[in-house]
Amino acid sequence: MLKCWIKVRGNDTDHLIPEHTGPTKEKTTIHPTVYNLFIYVKLRLYQSQEYDDFFEKLCDKIRLILLPCYWQEFEILIKIIDVWKKEAEKVKNNMLNDDVSLYQLCQMNYSDGYSIIKNIKNCRVPPMDDLSHTWINIIIKRHLANIFIRPQLELMVSDLFMSDHCELNLPYVVCRRIAEYMSYEELLRLCKETNDKKK
Repeated sequence: MLKCWIKVRGNDTDHLIPEHTGPTKEKTTIHPTVYNLFIYVKLRLYQSQEYDDFFEKLCDKIRLILLPCYWQEFEILIKIIDVWKKEAEKVKNNMLNDDVSLYQLCQMNYSDGYSIIKNIKNCRVPPMDDLSHTWINIIIKRHLANIFIRPQLELMVSDLFMSDHCELNLPYVVCRRIAEYMSYEELLRLCKETNDKKK
């Protein structure tokens, strides 16, 4: 399961790149990119360094594309932003329990998010029917997937520590404890490296 998840997950920015092709590819990246950036800025969602670097490079590229028709494109974006704001507000109204909202969870990094989730009994993600056909839906679900996969990452890394590959010669309980204290990025890196070596 974990191998499949790693493959489907890709890197942190693949899902932010529009899948448009053809001669208008450069122009059609503008709205999806601004939309994604708006979601992260407006909701103050958790962004890794990879996200920051991606948005910075893409925004520089978009500025060059917009120069010839900047004001025309800008007016269109202003109108669309009102729609985006309404979508963003819907996320804030989804509650995981009486104290934690989906919005708050998506502001946390993956490790902090999991520390909250694991203490909620029978935690279930509330239905997001109102957001089912929006880009924000993909971003929210991806963030949740990165949180919920952490126990599997910890198990895989614990098994890795017990293997001949690491030769730590430590009891399994200790290996589990070490994995629990590792950051999400460290766990994912070890799992990816192990997965790549097995190919």
